[in-house]
Amino acid sequence: MSTSPTSPIESASTPRWRVCERCIKARTAAHFADAQGASARAADHFAEALDCSGCRGNGVVRTRESYVCNQCGGCLCPDVDNDNRDSPDGLVEVRVRGHYDSTDLLDTTVYGFSICEKCLRKLFNGFVIPPTVGEYMLTGRGEEIMSEDPEAYAKDRECQETHEWRQAGGEKQKFGDGICNQTRLCPNAARWRMLMHSSIRWDVCCDDHRPKEFVGHSYLYVPIQLLANVGGDDKTLTAEQRKRVVRIALALTKKDSPVTLYRYITHDVAMLLGNESLYRDPERHHPWMAWVVGGFDDAVHQKALHAVDQAKLLSVIPFQNVDVAMDAALGFDTRGTLLVAPEESVLRPLLAHPPPLGVIEL
Repeated sequence: MSTSPTSPIESASTPRWRVCERCIKARTAAHFADAQGASARAADHFAEALDCSGCRGNGVVRTRESYVCNQCGGCLCPDVDNDNRDSPDGLVEVRVRGHYDSTDLLDTTVYGFSICEKCLRKLFNGFVIPPTVGEYMLTGRGEEIMSEDPEAYAKDRECQETHEWRQAGGEKQKFGDGICNQTRLCPNAARWRMLMHSSIRWDVCCDDHRPKEFVGHSYLYVPIQLLANVGGDDKTLTAEQRKRVVRIALALTKKDSPVTLYRYITHDVAMLLGNESLYRDPERHHPWMAWVVGGFDDAVHQKALHAVDQAKLLSVIPFQNVDVAMDAALGFDTRGTLLVAPEESVLRPLLAHPPPLGVIEL
């Protein structure tokens, strides 16, 4: 099989190899140490270079320009700014053989080619019988589990097309039109706004696409009018905005229950306390929190403050400022008190309303 002289792989203007940047510092340090007679230090640096995941100890790697899709002529490597930038995706330099009974490939002939992910997606979409879809386990052994769902590829395709729609700005367009943007096709009016990790997003949804709970481990759902005229782009909440959305989301979650107990502290509450490690630190025991509708009477409130002084309770946050317009729109009083404690046993004696309590696993 002949190769065109203009092929990017064979072109003299397109180098096929380059020095590995991941281990070049270790190699340079090894040679310098060796020149100074520091053999032990040089051996350590050489060992680090030989263990390089980029070049597998060879010192050179393929250039991204040398990985070319035969279908479209584009690069197989992703356009990202990280260590995966030079790693090709798709079908990479595969081969198929023709044999004696082949009708379209020649006998004893080997064909080599590469196909990028974009061209693979187009190929899949044109199949009369869709490809099967599964997943591989990230355990280092690469076990594959294939789905038996006949609609697996249709769902996969919808997921990809929704991603492309979001990337093209469709999510923002529906946000501006006041329409639920959790899917491309939902025609319902947006009623709720989602916040993820204390950041304001473009995500808005209708009642059908909102989760059962308004409060999650890393998200909150609040009425869309609560953050009217505020764009997305992961803008960080102000302290006043955070306090307001936390109060509304907690009040909405169990508006018919006097007390709601949470197994984990949420990200927004941790930020409200000024201690993000309460949420993020995997080494510590995650605190509990409780939302008490309407708050405490004076006696119980003083008892709670005393528990804080004794370091049994992490925080007591009263939310007593009346938001008349929002309460009127929601149809109930959103005032309450938030308690945060290291253990459930610390909260139980302080709750104004005894069990039964519904514990929410975030």
